[in-house]
Amino acid sequence: SAITWRTCAINDADYRSYKYRYPYGVPNLDPTLNAYTPNRQCRRTNEWCSRFGGECVQADTCGTVELRWKCSNQGAGKPPGKRKCVCCAKKQAWKCKKKTECKKAGGFCTFKKTACDAVGPGNTIGNLIKGGCKCRGKKKGHCCVPTDLADTTSTSTTTTMTTTEPKLSCSLNGTMYPHDHIDLNYCYTLRCDNGTWLNAGFPGPSRCMPCAIVEDYKMIQTFDLNLLVPYSQKNCSFSSLQESNSTTPSYYIYPSMFLEPISVEYKEAGLDAITCTDVSDTNSCSIGVISDIPQEVQPGVFAFTYNGLSIFMGKTLSVQFNNESFISYIPMTSKNSGTIGGFCGNYNGDKDDDKALRDGTPSINVMAITESWAVGTC
Repeated sequence: SAITWRTCAINDADYRSYKYRYPYGVPNLDPTLNAYTPNRQCRRTNEWCSRFGGECVQADTCGTVELRWKCSNQGAGKPPGKRKCVCCAKKQAWKCKKKTECKKAGGFCTFKKTACDAVGPGNTIGNLIKGGCKCRGKKKGHCCVPTDLADTTSTSTTTTMTTTEPKLSCSLNGTMYPHDHIDLNYCYTLRCDNGTWLNAGFPGPSRCMPCAIVEDYKMIQTFDLNLLVPYSQKNCSFSSLQESNSTTPSYYIYPSMFLEPISVEYKEAGLDAITCTDVSDTNSCSIGVISDIPQEVQPGVFAFTYNGLSIFMGKTLSVQFNNESFISYIPMTSKNSGTIGGFCGNYNGDKDDDKALRDGTPSINVMAITESWAVGTC
C-alpha cells in the first residue's frame, strides 16, 4: 500500500532552534499525530532527513494513518549519519522516473542520491514513479518531491503548503506598532490585534497618561447622550473649547478631595463662563442643577458633575470620571484649571448629527471625528 503523507507543522528555522532543546524529537505540531514522539526528526519524511544524508525509516507499520518517522544513525541532538535515505512502504523502495515525468506529476527533482516517496493527494507522484527509474538531466539521481513543498517557510499540516498571512500593524500617534505590541503609556493597557487596538486591562493610576484609547469600549457620552470611543494624541483635546490664556480659561474645574461633587464648566469663546458659587452644592451653578450626564448650556458648551470619581495627586491632577470613563489631565494651578476640553456637537436632541467631521461631513469613523475636532473652536 502507498505511504500516507504526513508533515510536522514546523519550518526549518524553527527546527534548528528546537533540535538542541529536544534531543529526542522535535515536538510535533500536527494534531493528528502524537506529540513528543521520540525520533520524530524526519520533517516531510525523506525531504528533511536526506538534507543531512541520513536514512529515513518508518517506525510504525507501513501504510497506517499515524506514520512516525525517524532518521537512522542519529545521536541525541545531532544530525543523522551520512547514509542513503530510503523510504519504507512495506520495505519497498521506489525510484524516480524521468525528470520530465516528475514535473508532469507536479513534482521536481531534488536531494542527491535519494529515492522517491509516494506523496501528494492520491499519491500522484508515487503512482507515476512506481516502476522505478532514476531522474535524469542536470540533477541526475535526485528524488522527486511535490512542487508545493518547495516553500520551507510554510506551516501547513496538509500536502498543499500555505503561507501564513502577515498580521496588520496598529497606528498610534503617527507611529506604527506590530501585531501583539503592548502599549502601557495610557491608563488602559493597549494591545495591537491585527491592526486594531484592544483594551488589555487597567494597570492602575501609576501609568495614567492624558487619555485612554480603547476601541472596544464606548466611553465618552456627549450632551446628546451619544456614546463615542475616545481617541487622542495624548492631550485629551477632544474639544475645540480651548483658550490659551490661562487667566480666562474656557472652562473651570473645581475638584474636592472629600467626595464632594466635582463640577466641570466649559464656555465657548465670546460667551460667558458658567460659574458656581459653592463646589459642594450642585445647585449653586449659574446653569442650575448639573448632574453626571453632560448638559449643553450654550451651543458647543456643556457641563457635568460626578460624585464617585478617583483623584490622583502629583505634579498634575488627574481626574477619572468613572461613570463616563473620562480621563482628564489637569495642570495644578490655583484654580485647578488646565488645557483639557469637551466635545463639540450640535445640541438638538439628535444623536446622529453629532457623528460628523468639523466641516459637517457625516462620518461614523470615531477616530476621524475626534481627530477632526481635536483643535480649534466649535
